[in-house]
Amino acid sequence: LLQNLDRCQRLCLGHAVSLADFDWRCDLVVGYNNSLFQTAAKMRPYLLKGHERPLTQVKYNKEGDLLVSCAKNLQPCLWFAEDGKRIGTYEGHNGAIWSCDITIDSERLVTCSADQTVRIWDLPTGQELHQIKMNEPCRACNLSVGEQLLAFTTDSFMGAVPQIHIVDMDLREFENQGSSPKASIQCPKGRITRVYFTDHNRTLFSSHDGGFVSIGG
Repeated sequence: LLQNLDRCQRLCLGHAVSLADFDWRCDLVVGYNNSLFQTAAKMRPYLLKGHERPLTQVKYNKEGDLLVSCAKNLQPCLWFAEDGKRIGTYEGHNGAIWSCDITIDSERLVTCSADQTVRIWDLPTGQELHQIKMNEPCRACNLSVGEQLLAFTTDSFMGAVPQIHIVDMDLREFENQGSSPKASIQCPKGRITRVYFTDHNRTLFSSHDGGFVSIGG
């Protein structure tokens, strides 16, 4: 594309023609003297229609060929990133889906919901594999480097303050998988909107709806 821009600039040199006169929306660029230059890439957006209520998060997988969209309705959607075609939905939640995370091999999907659950799904088939049941609405989630830990957050509810929870996670075997957090961190200053592992899993980074971020180990 940069080579094409350079060619167009040389073509326009000495003439009353600017780059704004070219139609970059098409596969072929039509310029001065009806010359045709093939562009290096299309820039055509796709409109993905799969949710009737507002979106809460869009997440790409590691390869960038798939994406998951979460919304205030009950079903996260899986899409092909290349052409915007919907592959399917994940059925089971009974509340708004606030966030999700995808494993590095694109085999597992983690979702957090207002129905007070964190759920693990088989990403290709949509089968629910495991459920973590809490007493408060669940909002944000993030898998650690190595994917042996899962951090997720709960909102304030019935006197409970917002918290970050950490659980041990084996994403291949769920028969003996526990649901109780190994650690919980209270964050009384505001709803936790996102949480991420940083510094090789030694630190947690969180954002809050009060307009601030926090970092803790």
